Amino acid sequence: MPSTRKLLLDAIASLDAGSPPNVCDDTLDEIFSSCAIDDDDTAAPGNESCAAGITPLMIACDKSITSALNYLRHQIQHRSTKQVSVWWGNVTDKSSESGNCAAHHALAANFQIGLDVLEYYAFNSTPLSPYSNDLQKYMSLLAQPNDNGDTPIMMACVSGHVDILRHILKRSYHLALTANNDSDIGTTLKHTWRSLNELFEIRNEDGCSALSLACGHGHVDILRLLIHTHSVCENEGTMELNFSPIDDISETEPKESDAVHEWMPLVTVNYDDVRRCQSTIDNLEYGLKMMKRNNAATSKQEEFQQQHRNTLECLEMLKCELDRIAAKTANLLLTQHEGKQDQSRSDKKPNIKASTKKKRQQKQNEKHRIDSATTENMTHSERPRNGWCIEPKTGSDVNLVPSTATCPFITLHDGRVISKSQSPEDVTSNFEGSMEKLISVNPAPKTLESILQSNSRYDDNAATIMESLCLDTYMLLLSSHGMAMEMSPCQLDAIELILTKQLNASKEARKIQSRLLGSNNE
Repeated sequence: MPSTRKLLLDAIASLDAGSPPNVCDDTLDEIFSSCAIDDDDTAAPGNESCAAGITPLMIACDKSITSALNYLRHQIQHRSTKQVSVWWGNVTDKSSESGNCAAHHALAANFQIGLDVLEYYAFNSTPLSPYSNDLQKYMSLLAQPNDNGDTPIMMACVSGHVDILRHILKRSYHLALTANNDSDIGTTLKHTWRSLNELFEIRNEDGCSALSLACGHGHVDILRLLIHTHSVCENEGTMELNFSPIDDISETEPKESDAVHEWMPLVTVNYDDVRRCQSTIDNLEYGLKMMKRNNAATSKQEEFQQQHRNTLECLEMLKCELDRIAAKTANLLLTQHEGKQDQSRSDKKPNIKASTKKKRQQKQNEKHRIDSATTENMTHSERPRNGWCIEPKTGSDVNLVPSTATCPFITLHDGRVISKSQSPEDVTSNFEGSMEKLISVNPAPKTLESILQSNSRYDDNAATIMESLCLDTYMLLLSSHGMAMEMSPCQLDAIELILTKQLNASKEARKIQSRLLGSNNE
């Protein structure tokens, strides 16, 4: 004797979407009244009599038989879920041929009532019970993959059913309100958006997402739904989703008392989506050429041409969205940079100026102290206007002025000042034959490269140049993109010279360390 599931499968297959409710009820009542419940309780869900793992639930969703699913809802209310799953199959059952479940068939057929019955069935069955709240159960129902990794959401995007996608967004939002009844509207929107974003970002085995599949089939309205920012109107505790763009809400005309909240785009466009859309356009153009060459039917060519036009429109929308994202990111980076630069100027520049001014003042004080100490030991007639004493020559080319113990310098007859540690003979030998170098001329201005290539450990001029070019130390650690965004060409030249010098210094340091370590080992 055939099982109840086999009889139910054949009965539903004989019905259609327009079958009157009384005809469906009579047919199904006859099946359930003629079969013993106890016998069916032990039947396996994957009964061999059901070809390819197809269940009555899948057939009812695929054929959009509303009366059959209403009958199922009534049974769920009055029967145990175990008995219902034996007869109809579970929401998680998959066919053996493609791995599609009942939700795949419902969304591919744009069957909203079927999706609602599946939701009701899922919330009262055990396969989805581990999830903590109804929103998570709803998302898991719509995220079930088939053998190719396609989800029910992808089926709706491929088929172009934007109405059932809007129904899913609204239903998800209301489930989030129920799960977060103590939270404000902003928190609820974030929870809903996060769950839906994860759902729409799933990719199948071919690497396609719901967005790329919708673009590949030329469904402009679905693309607009996914990438545009929408609004949620709050009026006296009643929430209403508005699926027009946030900057164009003239269709709903919210009242002044309404609070309008922003719903971010469900997906983020990337270059992979643009590449896949362009690849689809290339394939369509090649297919059109082959159709014209083979004299294919006119209706088929027109269908391909329409899909080609729609896909081109999708490609333009994707590029515009990428431009918008790039402009928004650039403005954000510039704003952050201006804030950091203002903070850096207020924090670092006063310290640099104060340090430079302090060093300059110390040098002036030291010079004044040396001048005072030198002229104190001179008579009034010996004191020149410039404060230095020049003795007449007495048989020697160089005569030194006696100085006090506190003065570390001595003055030569030509007005030069040398350190006490130098001998007159060294100075004289260096002085001979170099009179041309003593001629007072304006020295050539130092270039940035000559300053940075100096051998001193620390160069005050380098700090001055960094200050004049508004260079901060953190700029040395920026990435290539960060340098391009934040630095001028002059700043890049300075950074390149600094880093080149330091790189050469590090190489030389390694050689020195190698020699030191080698000598220590010996």
